[in-house]
Amino acid sequence: MMFNELDFLDRFAAARKAGFEAVEFLFPYEYPAAELRRRLADEMLPTSTPGQLAVTFESFGFKYGTVRDPDLLFDVRFLPNPHYEPTLRPLTGLDPQVSQYVNTGGALDTFYDHLYPMLDYLLPQYLAEGKSHLVVAVGCTGGRHRSVAITHSLGERFKDAQDYVIEVVHRDIDRAG
Repeated sequence: MMFNELDFLDRFAAARKAGFEAVEFLFPYEYPAAELRRRLADEMLPTSTPGQLAVTFESFGFKYGTVRDPDLLFDVRFLPNPHYEPTLRPLTGLDPQVSQYVNTGGALDTFYDHLYPMLDYLLPQYLAEGKSHLVVAVGCTGGRHRSVAITHSLGERFKDAQDYVIEVVHRDIDRAG
C-alpha cells in the first residue's frame, strides 16, 4: 500500500494529487462513516456539483409495492382520494383539479404546513452528514393522484435551491386504477 507515512484520512488527497483514482485500505473502522464518506467524496469522486445533495422525490402506489430503499417515506392515503370522483379518476396529480380536490377542507395545506418545515430541517442535516443522494418517497393507493400532486409540489418547491439537485419521478402515474 502507498502513502503509509501519512495519516489515514490524509491519504485520499495524496492519492488524488498523485493521479490515482482510488485508495486501498484495510479496516478503517476506527473512523466515523460520515468522515470517510466526506473524505472520499471530496478527494476521490469526480463531481461537477461538490457539496450538493441529489434529492429524488418519487411518487408511488402502495398497491404496486413501495419504492425500493427510500430514505424517507410518507403515506398520504389519509388525504381525500380523487379516485372516487368520476370526473377526476382519469386525471393525474399533475392536473390542478386533482390538487384542489385533495385540498378539500384545507387537508393538503395542513399537511404541507408540517411537511415543508420538516424537509427544510432534514435536507441540510443530510447534506452536512455527507449524504450524496436522498430518496423521498410519497405513496398513496394507486400512485396517480395524491402522491403525484405532492411529489410534484415538492419538486417545484426545492428545484431552485442551490444545495440540491432535484429529480422528480412518478413511478406509477401511467398505471390504470
